[in-house]
Amino acid sequence: MNKKFWASVALCLALALPLGLTACGGGTDGGNSTGVYTYETAYAAAADLGFEGTLEEFIEMISGKDGKDGVNGTNGKDGVDGKDGINGTNGKDGVDGVGIKSVTMNSEGELVITGTNDEILFQGKVTCKHSYSPFEMKLTPTCTSSGLRKRTCKKCGNIDYNFLTATGHMFEKKIDLSHPANCQEKGDCLFVCSTCSTAIASEFYGEHAYEKGICTLCGAEKGSDGLEYTLNADYKTYSVSGIGECTETDIIIPKDYLGLPVTEIGKNAFRIATITSVKILDNITTIQYCAFGSCKNLKHVEMQNGVKEIRSGAFLHCIALEEITIPDSVTVMTGSPFFNCENLKTVKLSANLQKVSSQTFYGCSNLTEITIPNSLTELSSGMFYKCKKLKTVILGKDLTSISEFAFERCPSLESIYFGGTEQQWEELNKPYEIHYLENVNIYFYSETEPEGEGNFWHYVNDEPVMWG
Repeated sequence: MNKKFWASVALCLALALPLGLTACGGGTDGGNSTGVYTYETAYAAAADLGFEGTLEEFIEMISGKDGKDGVNGTNGKDGVDGKDGINGTNGKDGVDGVGIKSVTMNSEGELVITGTNDEILFQGKVTCKHSYSPFEMKLTPTCTSSGLRKRTCKKCGNIDYNFLTATGHMFEKKIDLSHPANCQEKGDCLFVCSTCSTAIASEFYGEHAYEKGICTLCGAEKGSDGLEYTLNADYKTYSVSGIGECTETDIIIPKDYLGLPVTEIGKNAFRIATITSVKILDNITTIQYCAFGSCKNLKHVEMQNGVKEIRSGAFLHCIALEEITIPDSVTVMTGSPFFNCENLKTVKLSANLQKVSSQTFYGCSNLTEITIPNSLTELSSGMFYKCKKLKTVILGKDLTSISEFAFERCPSLESIYFGGTEQQWEELNKPYEIHYLENVNIYFYSETEPEGEGNFWHYVNDEPVMWG
């Protein structure tokens, strides 16, 4: 008999005739009160512990493979007709087969299947589908040192360690060491950590004198009340870290907090907040990861000169945002700062932008045109991916590299106005090898009207216009 036949028979017996292999012992191993597994319940237990084969493969694994069929012997000669023989005696009852008693995993991560005769039917490595106990804290993190916790797999005993970063100091202004007269005169104060009582002295300014939201002494605009702040690692500046108790929907990021400058909008600071507008004053230098992520009501953003870097996901999923101007102070935009801003129609980029990462305007499906400044020399992969209505692009003359997939899935793209010459374009990227540009018209800049024919353009009232 071949192997497949016996495996099929075993499979049928397992599913239809449990008989002597009926059910495993009650409790955590999933069987019933008889204390013996069926093939099916044993397979289910093994699969839960990490066995990844089929039921047929499981049966074969614990039963062993069939040997090859023997060669048939030659036929004997016909005997002479004889008398009826005497009936044979009844055969002896067969011996009960071996069932499956337990399916477990040992401390070495091995699957162990034990028979009802207490012999091991199978023992071998599998990939455990861990079922961990809750984490147990072994070392609590402090302001300056890391912590450690662990958990143990209830099936194989594997230990999983999780290191926790230091919490960092939570400094609060406690004591004025000197008393400056106003926001233009520096003084000193003592900052004390509310967790470990570490204290530092730092310079700070006095309070503003606001009238109708404007400081009469320095001209600073008053920020929104109730925002959360975190003292930065330099102990000299703050980051806005959350909406806090602020109830305003039109947010103004202030120039300072407790007499120290506010220089960053922190990670996830306003994520999913219901704000409708934000004004970012010139003291902010960095807008961190996902700072305004999923602010679905955010429609207006004003950034003053001062911001230098906009990081990944800063305005991710801001679906109400329709236009934005990136100030000329910005030189770097990393990751996908405007990912899926699906209603963004108008973007004015910084004239000093030097670096962008992949998928900058991914999914900005209502963006119709954009001008790339001369300062940007590379267009990254997927920079305008799925900008379905993008029709016109003006590229700076100093462009040296266009990613093969920069304009992937931009079906409406009709015209690219290149600030350089036709020769520069040919050397730049061999345009007909760039995906999705085969049917796009490419125009080349000329300050004066060319004498010969060709695709040339110039500016009229800051708009690209064809010569001729």
